[in-house]
Amino acid sequence: IDTLLMRSVGRDRKRAPLLLGQTLVLRGINSLLVGCLCLLVGLWAEPDPSSRTLLFVFSVALIGRSLALWSNTVFIAHESSGYVLGQEVVFRLLEVLVGVSALLAGFGVIEIAFIHAASWLAQGFAGQILIRRHLLSVKLNWEASALFALLRDGFPFVLSAFLIAWLMQGTIILYGQVLGIGAELGQLALAIQALFIIGVIVSESSGPAIPVLSRSVDREDGKTSQFVDLMLRLGMVMGGVLAVTSLTAGEWLLDLLFGDAYKNTA
Repeated sequence: IDTLLMRSVGRDRKRAPLLLGQTLVLRGINSLLVGCLCLLVGLWAEPDPSSRTLLFVFSVALIGRSLALWSNTVFIAHESSGYVLGQEVVFRLLEVLVGVSALLAGFGVIEIAFIHAASWLAQGFAGQILIRRHLLSVKLNWEASALFALLRDGFPFVLSAFLIAWLMQGTIILYGQVLGIGAELGQLALAIQALFIIGVIVSESSGPAIPVLSRSVDREDGKTSQFVDLMLRLGMVMGGVLAVTSLTAGEWLLDLLFGDAYKNTA
């Protein structure tokens, strides 16, 4: 949905009101269905009461996160990425500060999860308000044929997103199922989370270019090839720098940040 919205609005801004109404409906339905599915699977498969509570909280967080990401997509599609930066700085910083304060006050993982969910829900609603105040009014569009057309066009992106997510999260799931939940799983999860954050930085640098690139494709001016060439070169340079840094200073950095207990993460 995100890629289709950025591409279509980038090509023709006049289609934005219709597309926003359709994609918000689709995003809302999908988020509720997936959130409920996650919760039901968790209740059925997870015997531990604390884990069930966590799964409930994260299912709610999933809905808020989905709304927040849709709002970010709308801002990027209208080439107003400053709103994305503003929201991310405010809500992620608040989440960290409140979370750390809760830990210092003696609260545990469930309370931290509630803070996480509240942060994403608040960002999701704030994004809706900003869109209506500064960009355009959004009216929900329930036309079934248009929604099914979006689902059809978006399926390749769904498959791609699932494979990327599985590359990151599937390792943790399989490790936990085969070798059990222990300290080693935490070390693996930390390493993958670091990789994921670095990957997000790279993807966020290219995502906002989609509206501009979409118009470039229509003009056939060759700028898309220049962009791909630049991103590939940057990727190789960044990969080389990160590899050298991790091999030479990775263990020292992890020991500085997390202590000796996480030395295997290096």
